[in-house]
Formats: sequence, structure tokens, C-alpha cells
Amino acid sequence: MRRAPVLIALTALLVVAGCGAAGSPPPPGSSAAAGASPTTGDQPPSWVRSDALWQSLAAGEPQPRVCEWLETSAARADRLVASATGRPDPFGSGRVFVVVLQGDFTAGQGRTGPATSLYLVLGKDHEYLAQGSATSRIDLASLGHPHSYVPRLPALGGLWGHTTVAGGPAPGDPRPITQAQVAIWRGDRVASSGPPLMLVRSDQNGFFLADLAPGVYTLELVASGSGWAAPVTATVVSGRPVAVGLSVDVP
Repeated sequence: MRRAPVLIALTALLVVAGCGAAGSPPPPGSSAAAGASPTTGDQPPSWVRSDALWQSLAAGEPQPRVCEWLETSAARADRLVASATGRPDPFGSGRVFVVVLQGDFTAGQGRTGPATSLYLVLGKDHEYLAQGSATSRIDLASLGHPHSYVPRLPALGGLWGHTTVAGGPAPGDPRPITQAQVAIWRGDRVASSGPPLMLVRSDQNGFFLADLAPGVYTLELVASGSGWAAPVTATVVSGRPVAVGLSVDVP
């Protein structure tokens, strides 16, 4: 049975941030795994940084204070996530990235109250395996030696989009749609006639950029294969870039 999609269509403030380079974690119980301070300045692959930031935006935090991460085994990550959420489905084998962001998170994933930590588990094929939050700091030291990076805010305006698909063959975890064509319409709905304002394509990680003036826009995946994705409406304001997600659910 596949897991429910992690990503949903939403809008949030955008920042482009980094979190910190992959290294093999030491075994549990070693000095590095027991309360070691994160190594600062190291960065994971760009797609991990983008995906981590995306979830932070979805959770209502445009500028997380710090991002900690490491690469570890799926089994170790599974123990951490199971203890935090009680999630019954194991990750399987292989290597995964575990990312923890610190900030003020207020929205997304059914939360009814604020949280100060947001964690993600990302598969090496760019799939989203798990996401969760906590009201206190999540310590990655039990999984190995974490790295950290302080997020920055270089973006000035426009719209940042992400296209994902969930479902299909098991396990069906959400993963990016590459080279997806997205139509952008002016206003709060797809026009019944006439061409869209612009067409854009997502990159190899499922992200796309659109330079838009302040106003209300509706985005729609031009083709989603056997799945279906509802149009998404976003409001662009001056000086505050926004992020928009388009997710396809396939049987």
C-alpha cells in the first residue's frame, strides 16, 4: 500500500536557502554519534536543499534559522521517524537524506499548532519518504555526524513552482515531475478560451521559475498522463516571492 502524498498544492513565501556535503555517518554509540555538534558550512546536493526549503515554505516558514542534515541508512532513518510519528511503513533499504530545519512552522500536514522543528526523509531517487514536525529540537546525532548551514534570502520576487507526482507502482512516494509543462493564466481560474499568459517547464528536479507582476494567477499542468491535477491559484505581491506546488495523483 502506498503512502499518502507528502506534498499538496499550496502557496507560501519563498526563499532560496542551503542546508549543509554528504558523508558516511559513524556507527551508533561512537563519539561522533553521541551528542556531536553539527559541522557547519557543508551542503548536500542542490535538489536536497531545494526540497528541504520547499517543505519549510509549505509549513509557513520563509526563512528557517538553520538546517541540519546527514546521509544515512534507511533503517536508521526509519527508527528516528517511527519514534517521532509512529509511521508503520518502513523505508526499505539503501541510503537516504535526513534533513531537520529549525524555525517557526505554522501550516501544513494537518498541524493544528505551531512547531519549531521540521524534518524530512528524502530517497536517493528524489522521492519524499516522510515529513514531520516537533515542538522541540530534533537531534540527528543518534544517526551519525550531522552537517548544518544557515539559510539565506536572495530571492526578490516572482513565483517558484514545484511539480510532483504520487502513486503508481508501490511504494508510490511523491517524486518530482521533470520537464512538466505548466500553463499560467491571469486571474483566479483557467480561461475558457484563448491562450494562457505564459507556458513554463519544470527542470530536472521538478522546479520552475516565473517572473510575474503582482496579481492573482492560476497554474495548471498542461498534461499529467493518467493522473489528474487540479489548477492552483496563487497571489504574487511586490517584494515577496511565492511558491506554488502542483501535484498529480495517479492510480
